[in-house]
Amino acid sequence: MKYRPEFPQRFGCIEHARSHCQAFFAWYNAQHCHSAIGYMTPHSVHYGLAADMRAVRQASLADFSKMVEVFERQGVSFVSVTGGCILSRAARSPTSRRLPNWKTSTEATSVGWST
Repeated sequence: MKYRPEFPQRFGCIEHARSHCQAFFAWYNAQHCHSAIGYMTPHSVHYGLAADMRAVRQASLADFSKMVEVFERQGVSFVSVTGGCILSRAARSPTSRRLPNWKTSTEATSVGWST
């Protein structure tokens, strides 16, 4: 709670505290992913849904790995950075396919690519 700016330091009355906490804890338990429990929600762990969620994540990672192999065959490499990855173009052959040519860095960053 100390890291949530919308959580008030004081409540005006008990009704305000109850209404705020009811909505806050519903979000905190059902939607907020916690690092200490593998970026799962307390709800998913408590009700036994975490194992299925991990399986879906692993399948997504496997699909991503296949995609990386395809890109690397085309001369694109992925560089890991905190919070994501950056596509960087290796020396390309004249026959390799090209990624979109972004006109501005704003266009590239709007879709999550670094220029």
